[in-house]
Amino acid sequence: MVSQEIPEAVAAAAPAAADESAIPWRAYWEVVVSRGWVIAAVTAASFLGAALYTFRAVPLYRGSTRILIEQSLPRVLESQDVYQLGDPYDFYQTQYRLLESRRIAGRVVERLGLWEDAGLKASADPVAAFMGRVRIQPVQNSRLVDIEVDHPDPAKAAAWADAIAAEYIADTLERRQKSERDALAELTKEVEPLRKRLEERERAVQAFREERGLVSINERQSLLERRLEELSSAATAAEKERRDLEATIERVSGLLKSEDPAALFALPRIQSSPLGQKIQEDQVRLQQEREDLTKTYKERHPKLLAIDSKLAGLAASLRREAERIVEGTRSAYEEARAREQKGRDALDEAKAEKVLFDRDLIALNQLQREAEATRTLYENLLKRIQETKVTSSMELTNVTVVDKAQVPDAPVSPRRMLNLMLGLLGGLAAGVAAAFLVEQVDNSVDSPEKLERVLGATLLGVVPRVGMNGAAEGEGRKGRDAGGGAAGAGDGVSPELVCFRDARSQASEAYRAIRTAVQFAGSAGRPVRALAIVSTVPREGKTMTAVNLAVTMAQAGHRVLTIDADLRKPRLHKVLCPGHPAPDRGLSNVLIGEASLQDVARETPIPGLWCIPAGPIPPNPSELLGSPRMAELLRSALEGFDRVVVDSPPVGAVTDACVIAPHLDGVVQVVGFGTTTRHDARMGKDRLVSLGARYLGAILNNVPPARWRLGRAGMGRYYNRYGSYYESSPA
Repeated sequence: MVSQEIPEAVAAAAPAAADESAIPWRAYWEVVVSRGWVIAAVTAASFLGAALYTFRAVPLYRGSTRILIEQSLPRVLESQDVYQLGDPYDFYQTQYRLLESRRIAGRVVERLGLWEDAGLKASADPVAAFMGRVRIQPVQNSRLVDIEVDHPDPAKAAAWADAIAAEYIADTLERRQKSERDALAELTKEVEPLRKRLEERERAVQAFREERGLVSINERQSLLERRLEELSSAATAAEKERRDLEATIERVSGLLKSEDPAALFALPRIQSSPLGQKIQEDQVRLQQEREDLTKTYKERHPKLLAIDSKLAGLAASLRREAERIVEGTRSAYEEARAREQKGRDALDEAKAEKVLFDRDLIALNQLQREAEATRTLYENLLKRIQETKVTSSMELTNVTVVDKAQVPDAPVSPRRMLNLMLGLLGGLAAGVAAAFLVEQVDNSVDSPEKLERVLGATLLGVVPRVGMNGAAEGEGRKGRDAGGGAAGAGDGVSPELVCFRDARSQASEAYRAIRTAVQFAGSAGRPVRALAIVSTVPREGKTMTAVNLAVTMAQAGHRVLTIDADLRKPRLHKVLCPGHPAPDRGLSNVLIGEASLQDVARETPIPGLWCIPAGPIPPNPSELLGSPRMAELLRSALEGFDRVVVDSPPVGAVTDACVIAPHLDGVVQVVGFGTTTRHDARMGKDRLVSLGARYLGAILNNVPPARWRLGRAGMGRYYNRYGSYYESSPA
């Protein structure tokens, strides 16, 4: 059966649709296309604005003069450093600011007499207006700078650029010369005080020389050095003499203490004295005689005793001579010591004099250095003054004109193609942004995703907008032209019966898919046999949805009964029986007990489809629809029909649908594309659920062709893909 084959198609198409909807850029593209009018309006406004500005703007020509700015001046003198130019970065940044400064601009305006220039005269501040035309462009990685001036007159653009360069050079020269004049004035003020200080220090040197006797420094220094040398030698000799005499005294005194008188003969003074020599000779002679006598006589012999007596006398004489020598040596020692002390005193005095001389010499050298430093400073100052006088008279500058401005032959502004492209691209970007902004602030339900997000419920299907010819807008009548339709224009069938008029149309495919979705929304224990089609507000397409859904069920082989439960504004009879007057008997008659189901049920031109019209409009629709007779009617209808579809009133306006819903197997909510707000859609669902209705899902109805072609409606891609299925099996 058809009803068994369609679910397979749905199952096959669902993954593909899910995969495509997962691509973010597709959703963005859909926003762009759906809000194309916003993008087009913003883009057109931007482009027209750019075009208006571009073609009304006065053409501007650009004169450009290139100059070279050196950091230092040309060096013509050895010590030319009065005009310091500073750190490179700071220096060049300063020059750029000077070039575009009001100072230079004012000079140019004054020099060229631009107060009467037509382009500047109208301005309250001609100098500021002139500055607005100037642009300074440093040439990268060089010391070159381009001075650019924009003006409607190409000749003036070139002349003004050259004038800025000339005035900048003149200003630079004036500032340098002023700096040098100021420096010269300061240097000149320092000359006289420095000269006086030099004279004072030179007089101080001379006075110190005279006071300390330092007139002939070298001669006096030589004399002092010779005297120190002589006194040092004399002191050394006296010390040696004193030490020698002291040693002699100690030696003689030691020998005198010895018991061997002969030891005294070892003294050089004894050996050298005549008395000592005679005593030594006599002693040797007497000792020889005694030695000879000892051979003949005994020790106590008078002769031997006489010789011993003589030897003792000689020893005494020798001792006396030694004592005399000691005494003489002592006198010489004292004299030597006195001479040594005197020499030491003289040496110390000479040394002190040398110390004083050296100290005076140091002080003199200090005074001389101060005087010399002052003289050097004075001479350098005089030299600096002379050089400054020379350089201040020279017209030296660190700025050179490399290329003078040429009269331009083509304008630089407006750049028409660029402006138009920027206007177009900028408008396009702004339009896209505006489109997304409108999309965000739009409170209507205009996509399946929004509907599912707002309701938190299943989307049963999406239906395209149907035109007056019964086909989806933008689709035409290709299905019927191919011979697949059941009815044609002028055959008494309402254009809203799209499933009956053209079984192969996109709308028909959409309704058949919804029929399948409703079928599977039920469960095995509670299938969906009786359902209500409701909307939140009027004109969302609930009646058309109810009728076409009933038609698809009838085409699937079911006996279907449609009930027009909108007892306030019934339309079901107008759709099923266009051109016929409203029946005088219907649902309202059954609910008040005047008729039965069999009395009011009418067979429609569509095979398998019956309907119960609303009948006369009662004053109390809600009470009638909520009465037990309504529940009994539904039970009776299910006994005689396979499916019952109830066209209910809008839930947002009245409570009629809410009192019917609990007696049915399910409720399907129809939401109009772009006409129903998110709040209304959510409120309708909440009201139904709160009263115990079995909410099956929602249908997004009346989708415009642009959205349908895009696939923004989600299910539209499925319908297009499986349209061929219905060509072979229109039921």
